[in-house]
Amino acid sequence: VYGLRAAARHYFGRTPENLSIGQAAMLAGLVKAPSKLAPTINLKGARDRAALVVAAMVDAGFLDKAEAATVRPARPIADHTQVLPNGTYFADWV
Repeated sequence: VYGLRAAARHYFGRTPENLSIGQAAMLAGLVKAPSKLAPTINLKGARDRAALVVAAMVDAGFLDKAEAATVRPARPIADHTQVLPNGTYFADWV
């Protein structure tokens, strides 16, 4: 999937505005290696990367340590039956 809105829907069944901090951190962590860190393929790697993102948020002052301690590891939704378009007609579909 491409884009924040599509990723939030695909992995968590939510809009970006309704993501938890843990879910948002997981999606932010995907930017480094989306294929390798996809939570549907590598949940441990995605969670480890999300923990690094949360730590970076503390270092940058977006979260304090107490808030970071309450961030729970994200769990992607299990149902990925949504059929996404593929192939050369994708631009037309959008």
